[in-house]
Amino acid sequence: MRPHPASATAVLSAINAQTGSAYRLGERLSGGTRNSGAWLVDGPEGPAVLKWVPGESSPEPQRAAARTCELLSRLGAPVPRYRSVGTVSGGAYAVMDLMPGSTMNPGSPRQIRELLSLVELQKDQGFGASEWPAQLVDRITVGDGNYSYPGVMGDWSPEARHLQQRARDIARRGRSIACRTSDIVHQDMNPSNILAEHGHISAIIDWENTTTGDRAWDVTEILFCAWEKTTVRGFIWERLCQLTSGESRSLYCADMAVSFASGAMVHRSPEWANRCVRVGHELLDACRRI
Repeated sequence: MRPHPASATAVLSAINAQTGSAYRLGERLSGGTRNSGAWLVDGPEGPAVLKWVPGESSPEPQRAAARTCELLSRLGAPVPRYRSVGTVSGGAYAVMDLMPGSTMNPGSPRQIRELLSLVELQKDQGFGASEWPAQLVDRITVGDGNYSYPGVMGDWSPEARHLQQRARDIARRGRSIACRTSDIVHQDMNPSNILAEHGHISAIIDWENTTTGDRAWDVTEILFCAWEKTTVRGFIWERLCQLTSGESRSLYCADMAVSFASGAMVHRSPEWANRCVRVGHELLDACRRI
């Protein structure tokens, strides 16, 4: 849910009063451009991005994102600095630096190779208790009400119903598989959250879903989003195979397929939903062949 202009103004005024800042509200940053679903604000330190989630009583996701970005920035990752996080006006907010660039080209070998190298900075940098991979099993079987809604797949199409069943079969064995549990996982590394400038990756944004688990899950998402791009699919798949066992790879692909496909169904994007069902089957077929 995005704040409308009046509520965005009130939210920013409350943030200014809470932090002693003097931010001024700018334009909405719409989907397909930088920092989707947010507002551009301006202040003494230069342009920034305001994200406010109404109804959230705790800013813990924003605090986790701030800690994660501070850590990764020290390792050389192009991530935003979070200027302030907290709660105002019945919701949680974050104000972060505006990062340069526009949506990456998922078919660019150079940009994908750079992105895979940046994912390696997440190795062994996780913090806090890990529920990995149990949280993936839960997403596949019951959903999370945020990104995954497996209950809608049965009525969508025979192909979607079959994909749901294949994913559930994999999930039944998922809680006991051996996989990494000490990495930072972005959990939303789709092209709209990866920015590029002058042909190179300039920023990875939107870290509010970060968790501790296996960075190979992010590689799986990169692969899922670029599956039709024959210029990059082969070496992304190769990297995923290097990082995972057959069991963990199948679980990550099953989770990706159910989350992307069911999310598109709920948000009434039939063309994208059908694409995600098709790619989900193709990914699981590829896992089975190895």
